[in-house]
Amino acid sequence: MEPQEVTQNTSNTTPNLSPIIPSSFPEKNFPLIIVFSLLLLGLIGGMAYFLYQNNLLNQQITLLQQQTNLPTPIITQAPTPSSTSDPTVNWKTYSNDPYKLSFKYPMDFNIEIHQVDTSNYVQVIFDKSLSSSFTVKASTKYPPNQPRYLLDTESVGTKNINGKLWSLFELPGGSLGMQLEENLTLYSIIYPVSEKAIVDQILSTFKFTE
Repeated sequence: MEPQEVTQNTSNTTPNLSPIIPSSFPEKNFPLIIVFSLLLLGLIGGMAYFLYQNNLLNQQITLLQQQTNLPTPIITQAPTPSSTSDPTVNWKTYSNDPYKLSFKYPMDFNIEIHQVDTSNYVQVIFDKSLSSSFTVKASTKYPPNQPRYLLDTESVGTKNINGKLWSLFELPGGSLGMQLEENLTLYSIIYPVSEKAIVDQILSTFKFTE
C-alpha cells in the first residue's frame, strides 16, 4: 500500500477580527458622579476653611499672650471726698460713758442735754426750738415690758440698723419712734416723719460700750 501524499495549505489565513467598540458610559450614573463631585469639593472646601480659622485663632492667641506679658499700667484714681462715701465723717460726736452710748450728729445741729443722776436716764434734744426737734433717751431703770411700748404705744415692727434690731412705733400726733434694749439699757428716739432720713443716719453711728 502506497503512502498517501499530504498536501499542506501554506497560504496565510487572516482571522476575521471585528473591532471592539467600548460601550458608552451608562447615562444613569452621571447624576451620582455630579453629587459625589460636589460632596468632595465641599469636603475639601470645609477642610480649607477649618485650617484657615485654626491658623487665625493661633495668631490671635499669640497676640493675646504678647499683650498679657506687657506691664500693667497703674491707674491712680483721684481721692473721693470723704463726704461722698460717709456723710457722717465730719459730724460731731456725743458720748456718755455711764449710759454706754456714743453717736454722731450733724455739725449744724444744736443739742440740749438733760441728765439727772437720780432719774437714771439721759435725754439729748436736737434743735429744741425747731418744729423738727427730736430726742434720744437712754434709761437704765425701766419696767420689764417697757421695750414693747413707747408712749403707751405698742411696736408695729422692727428695723435692722448695723446689726441691731430696733422696734418701730407710730406715735400719736404723727411722730415716729424707735427703741432698742442693749447692755441693760433702753435706748429710745422720738422724731417727726420729716426727719426720718437724718435719724436713720444718726442711728447708724450708734456705738454701745460694754
